[in-house]
Amino acid sequence: MKAAIISLISVYLLTFCVISVKPTIAYITASSTKYGILDIEKKCDRSVPNNGTSTSNNTNASCYALGVKGGFIDGNQGRGQFGYSLVDGCNPQHSLNYCYGYLIGYNRGYGHHTSNAEIWNTASHSGYEDGYQKGAKPSAQISCTLSIIFCGGYLHGYRLGYAYGMHYWTGYAQGEKQAYSDIKYCHEQNNPAIPGNHTQGYRSGWLDGYSDATDQVTSLTNMTLCTVR
Repeated sequence: MKAAIISLISVYLLTFCVISVKPTIAYITASSTKYGILDIEKKCDRSVPNNGTSTSNNTNASCYALGVKGGFIDGNQGRGQFGYSLVDGCNPQHSLNYCYGYLIGYNRGYGHHTSNAEIWNTASHSGYEDGYQKGAKPSAQISCTLSIIFCGGYLHGYRLGYAYGMHYWTGYAQGEKQAYSDIKYCHEQNNPAIPGNHTQGYRSGWLDGYSDATDQVTSLTNMTLCTVR
C-alpha cells in the first residue's frame, strides 16, 4: 500500500513537472529572425511613408512594423529568462526604420519603459558601431527620418564612429603593409614602432593591422618565418 501511494505521488509530480515546463519550451522557441530577414532582403517600406503606416492594402509592411514585431518577440522572451539585452537585434545589414522599431518593440515585450534619453543613447551607440565599420559611407549619405530622437542619436554616433574609423582603417592598412614587408625580410617584431606622429585611432589600427598580419602568416605556416624579436 505504501509503495502504491509513493508510486502515485511520483506519477503526479512527474505530470506536474511536464505540464509546468511546456510553457517554457514554447516560450523560448519563438523567433524574430523572419522579420529581420524580410528587412535585410528589402521586402518592406515599398510605397510606405516614413511614419510606418501603409498607404494602401497593396503595399508591403513597413520596416518599422517588422522591427516592432521582431523586437517584441525577443523582449518578451528575455523578460525573466535571459535578461535585458539588445545585442544582435539590429546590425548594419538592417534598415534604420527596422532598428528603431526593434528598440520600441523589444522594450514593449520586456515591459521596460523607454525614455527619450535611452532612445538617443542606444541609437548613438548603434550609429558609432556602424560608422566605425570598414568601408562605411559618409554620414551625408545616411537617410533617417522616422524619429527625430532616434535619428539624431544615430547620426551623432555615426559621425564619431566614421571619423575614428577613417584613421583606424588607414592605420590598419599601413600596419599590415609594414608587417608583410618585415616578414619578407625577416624583421618582424613583437613591439613594432609606429612611424610618424598620428592620431590614437591610426595608432590603434596600425598595431592591430601589424599583429593580425603576423598572426595570419603564423597560422598559415604553423611557424614564424623568422625569429621574432
